[in-house]
Amino acid sequence: MTSTSTTASSFLTTGTTNGSAGRIMKSKSHTDMTVASSVSTSSRTSSVDSSKSGLFHFHMPRSIRSLSRGSVSSVRPLAAGPAGLTSTSPASAVAFSASPDLPSSVSAHQPERPYGHGHRKVLQKTHRRMSSSHELHSRRGSTGSDVYSRVSRASTTLSGGSSSSNALDWKTQPVESHAALDCLELLPAKHPNRIGYMVTTADFIVLFKSKSDAFSAAPQLADAAADNGATAKPHPSLLAPADPMHVIPVHAVISVFRSDNGRPPFGIDIWWRLPYPAIATSSAQLLFRTVRDRETSLDVVASMVKAKTHDQPLDTSRVCYEVEECIRKVVEAEEPTMLNSMPEIFPVVHRNASDRVKTKSEEKAKKGQPEGLSSCYLVVGIHLCFFLEISRASAIQSTALGVRYQTCGLVTLESFCADWSSRDERFSMQFRDPFKTPVGLELSSRHYRRIILTLTKADKFLKPAWPTPWQMQEIFHVTGFPTPQHIVAGEDFGGFQRTLTAFCAAYRCDPVDWEINWRTAHAPEFRVLPSRTGHAYTDLQLLAVLRALRFNDYFKSLSFCDVNLSSLLDKYDSPQRSNVAYLSRSGETIPSELPSVLHQEFHALAFASGKIRQMDFTNCLPADHRSTPGSHSVQFLLPILNLLAAGLTRCNRLFLRGCALGDSDIDSLAKDAVGLEALDVANCGLSDQSMKTLFQALSQSAWTLTMLDVSQNFGRVPAALFQQFLESVGSLRQLNVSGSLTGTFEGELLPFEVLDRLENLEELDLSNFKLDDTSLDALEKFVANLSARQASLQNGGYAYSLRRLVLSNCGITGYRAGRIFSAMSGLYDVHLHLSSNPLEVGIENFVAALESCWGGRFGLHMNMVEFEDEENYIQLVNALATNHYIDYLSLVGTAPNPTTDDTCSASTVAALARFFAENQSVRYLDLSGYCGKLDDGQLGKGFGRALQGLAQNKTLTHLRVRNQNLHDNAGTLGSVVQANTALLYLDCGDNGFTATSMRYVAKSMELNTTLLEYPLPRDELDRIVDHCLKEMPLPPSPPRQTGLKHRKKPTVDFGLERQKTLLREEIEAAAAEIITYTSRNIANVQQETGCIVDLDEASDTCEEMPYRLILDEDVFNSPADGTSPNWDLPATPKVPENKNQNALDGNFLEKAFYSEPSLSSILEKFTSHDGTEYVICNEA
Repeated sequence: MTSTSTTASSFLTTGTTNGSAGRIMKSKSHTDMTVASSVSTSSRTSSVDSSKSGLFHFHMPRSIRSLSRGSVSSVRPLAAGPAGLTSTSPASAVAFSASPDLPSSVSAHQPERPYGHGHRKVLQKTHRRMSSSHELHSRRGSTGSDVYSRVSRASTTLSGGSSSSNALDWKTQPVESHAALDCLELLPAKHPNRIGYMVTTADFIVLFKSKSDAFSAAPQLADAAADNGATAKPHPSLLAPADPMHVIPVHAVISVFRSDNGRPPFGIDIWWRLPYPAIATSSAQLLFRTVRDRETSLDVVASMVKAKTHDQPLDTSRVCYEVEECIRKVVEAEEPTMLNSMPEIFPVVHRNASDRVKTKSEEKAKKGQPEGLSSCYLVVGIHLCFFLEISRASAIQSTALGVRYQTCGLVTLESFCADWSSRDERFSMQFRDPFKTPVGLELSSRHYRRIILTLTKADKFLKPAWPTPWQMQEIFHVTGFPTPQHIVAGEDFGGFQRTLTAFCAAYRCDPVDWEINWRTAHAPEFRVLPSRTGHAYTDLQLLAVLRALRFNDYFKSLSFCDVNLSSLLDKYDSPQRSNVAYLSRSGETIPSELPSVLHQEFHALAFASGKIRQMDFTNCLPADHRSTPGSHSVQFLLPILNLLAAGLTRCNRLFLRGCALGDSDIDSLAKDAVGLEALDVANCGLSDQSMKTLFQALSQSAWTLTMLDVSQNFGRVPAALFQQFLESVGSLRQLNVSGSLTGTFEGELLPFEVLDRLENLEELDLSNFKLDDTSLDALEKFVANLSARQASLQNGGYAYSLRRLVLSNCGITGYRAGRIFSAMSGLYDVHLHLSSNPLEVGIENFVAALESCWGGRFGLHMNMVEFEDEENYIQLVNALATNHYIDYLSLVGTAPNPTTDDTCSASTVAALARFFAENQSVRYLDLSGYCGKLDDGQLGKGFGRALQGLAQNKTLTHLRVRNQNLHDNAGTLGSVVQANTALLYLDCGDNGFTATSMRYVAKSMELNTTLLEYPLPRDELDRIVDHCLKEMPLPPSPPRQTGLKHRKKPTVDFGLERQKTLLREEIEAAAAEIITYTSRNIANVQQETGCIVDLDEASDTCEEMPYRLILDEDVFNSPADGTSPNWDLPATPKVPENKNQNALDGNFLEKAFYSEPSLSSILEKFTSHDGTEYVICNEA
């Protein structure tokens, strides 16, 4: 017997270390397990016929396993508690710390303490409790006995005993408490949960079928009962020891929780994990007659589990290595971008697991496992939360693991309910994706507090801008949980990027394209960009952006310009309240509504953020989603206006250009427009009645309005009503009523008194409405008054704010234009638009005004002006050549009537060449031609010869000459590019260039060191290729066959296809060479100056005009130019998207908008060693 015990002890010592048997033993091979089992079961003393012997040895601490049968432990029983519960004082428990290498004889001679009261001596048991081995094998244990004998990896006993009751040495396991479960009569005779007695020790929870079984297994319980005056029963030493129903290692407990429906009997569920290699769980239910008995026992068990958890090392893994590796692979597959992060893994009990019908394979697998088919785990990653069920087909062999899991986004956690108290380990979670039903989980775990802390920290980390009260009131309903004070790492943009990534991961959608714009009145502005793929964003992508912006106080403006929001139109989500932002950051609440998703999300953006001042919805709802006019709504306008009328938002600047507004939207504007600062409803399909309703409402609340744009609508507003509106405004800065006025009026359309009162007026657009003389006189007087104010200043400041006066197609003759231009002398940074006016009538007055201008710096737009007489056009060009105060000049489509042979006369060429050579003021020039359905405006063939004057020009920096048939003068253009040293931007697209023209321009660019941009977009290259293919002669077609019988299939001319391929490659190679040279020039400038060249304002310096086919009413729309703060700081061209990257340092090429400077501090002017002027951005 001694040798057998030594063998078993040595095996256990090498197989387990410091209570970590599960972690070490799982690394053993199956062969090692078989050998160990065969050695340990070779004698009767190591028999495994008992139900839980292998389980004891697997979970038993080494100090206890090393003790022999002769070791002694004494306990001092206390008074019995409720329902016969007897607890043992921890102070009276004997702690054993014998070395595992200590022989069994040493521990047998250790001093003994008497058991019980007084000085009564107790004879220690030295006999066997079983008479023979036949008795051992004939007695039937509990239902799990045979299974546990197979599950055990090292089926050895602690010492000489042979039954499971003897396998647990009661002398080395002091009894902590014991209680009778006195509700057996309430259960059927064959009920699986007929547990009659519970005994708890320091390391185990032992459940017996009856009280007599417990007393026979643990004789000290009977002695204690006899001392307390219990009824005399046969001495336990005379009874055969009974096997317990369950022996539960405390450190293997997963959860202990209440399991009743509020009526007797009252239950406790205990779940624990089975020993390796079984990846499964087992459970037992304890039933009590009263709630008090249940709560008392629950306190004892929960305290034991908690104490055992504190005694374990901090690095003790909650799961075995094999399961951890399996979970890690799942997390890496679901979150491939977070490979360096370790998820939090928690063993849990799935309390609401559905009772599904099991398959035959599962039933077969269940025969090898005592209780559960799988074990459950809750895993918290960076962006996702996982619920996994992991199982093994065999309970005795290390076969492959089977995994089933469910993934939910952490930001989709809608509700988490728990109790922070130490006795209730249950908690429930509910996740919900948009437009889907919620997913609920009823779980329980002894790690529930750690789970609560982990989820609250994750929620705050992923949504740092969201207020903590929202988190605790709407998501985490944890009773007794103190308000957490999580410190979140700082990040730019108010944590927006982190939150957006989390929402995209949770919704399983692709990321969206976005940028931050600093060049706006209310910066920083968040811009959602159209998708680079060309497809519209999905509803989930848009929801991810909108919810990531919620509660963000970093941005002051939001822009959804040209982003299609129709995927969210007329969509409704769950009636749950969680996605309705009824709570602001300051704690204010409003009644929640449950309308469409667009209504909810933009209500949240306007209400939940306290700094958003402006929202841009330009072209958010395309025309194909517009139903019958007036019968629909954009759905995002009403919540913003309601909040604005209630004073609960600062968002009072709305840009709705291109969105089809319905009658309900117009009614909301008329009702709640109070407090609006900016309103852009251009091209919104407004009818006459809508325009009238809108202006009547704005007349009542125009005192706060600073910007109004109602152009490009079908409806018209009566001029008399417009006059009434002007009388009520006082803070207007921008007013655009182009094409929106109709009818007659009395007196002046814009009285001088009204214009003079608008001291902050910056832009005024009255295009497409014929002005009478009295109105023009008022405008002339207003401009002259501004000039007088400028002349009277002493310190060089501005006394006015006017930057743009648009009078296109207003019936202004050359005489009236000359008077207005003369009145502008002395003004700075003012753009005058006189497009599509009959300027040829009285051209002499206008020419005289141009020649006699005495000061100032302004822009002049004269697009689409017809000249019947070529001499009048030449007079205008000569006057412009001598003018020294025009900085920006646009003559798009302005040209004399074409001659019979469609050529440009020599006098016109000479006048234009003189302008190029002698003008010393114009920096931005647009001489593009226009070709439309009803009208053309192009200079004749041969115009390109006039570009020779550019070789001597030292002032012009931006030149656009599109659609002027320059393909015949590509040689002249190339020579000019070589000689000119001032041009920074040159656009010669849509001129019918061929491959030869492209090659010549590319060769000329090689010698130019100052040109920074030559736009060559993809559509331009495609047009060049198509033009060349049309000029290519087709091969002769074969003779036609007359009979159907001999008809052949068309053949492909591979030679022709090869020529087309070579032609395309040649054109693309020339374009790539041009882009290479411009990139080289940019790099040289940056290296010479150490600054970043600013190329963002090229679109502001040149006319944005479609030069092919356009609608006639759009001919007169001119760009808003002159946006730079000073004409001495011109803007530079824009780099094409497909430009080659240079090899400069990454920090050197850092984008300027990552800092927050003002526009005037960004731009700066310098002159290089060769005298060329550049515009740059200071490095932040």
